Amino acid sequence: MNTVPKQPFHPLIVCAIAVAFFFGCIASSHRTARTLESGQGSFGLSYLQANNLDQPDAEPVKLMGFDARVGLSRGFDGGLAYTLDLSNGNDNAFATVWGDFKVQLTNRDNAVGLPILSLGLMKGYVYDPAIQTHITSFPALLSFRINNSMTATAQYRYEVLSEGFIPVSFEDPRSVYGLGFSVALADETSGNWIPRVGLFIGSFNSLTGGSDGDQGLVLNLGLTLDSPL
Repeated sequence: MNTVPKQPFHPLIVCAIAVAFFFGCIASSHRTARTLESGQGSFGLSYLQANNLDQPDAEPVKLMGFDARVGLSRGFDGGLAYTLDLSNGNDNAFATVWGDFKVQLTNRDNAVGLPILSLGLMKGYVYDPAIQTHITSFPALLSFRINNSMTATAQYRYEVLSEGFIPVSFEDPRSVYGLGFSVALADETSGNWIPRVGLFIGSFNSLTGGSDGDQGLVLNLGLTLDSPL
């Protein structure tokens, strides 16, 4: 039986995949380091736009994200997400499914003024038959509750792309740094659902990883709705 050898990705396709993965994985960056309580649920909707600072006339990347999370135990939650590609001319080719877990290491009582440090693991998959590529992301988030409604968050994300589920190399990562704010629009102790608005502004080093590449600016605006505590 004759088989057709797998052709390597064209550089332009690799760049397009990098765009989709990089921006898809931070489509939920408006969330804070705080994990959900055990059994608590949350639904989110977000819009992300990214601009290439080295090519200011380039068309921005635009994505819409949908995600749902659930508290699995104290200080540990997980989520699923879907990223819809709204960028001009892409025909939603880079729509992506995601799964992730997050562990809250400090201040599990979420006291005001004390640091909340969380680490996570996120896996994404572009399922288009012509692409079928995986991403592995390691986010680190540090949040401070300013008061009972507002939380500030700094975060860093380490990204690698791979053809297989498990990466074979972690060299030349793609990195993103940023700051965000989240505001609860209802009293968390009221026993009602809690809407939150989140904003994240960040920068990235390169679409494809490493020290060389296009610098960019990311803006992520999201709305989440958490079930009562």
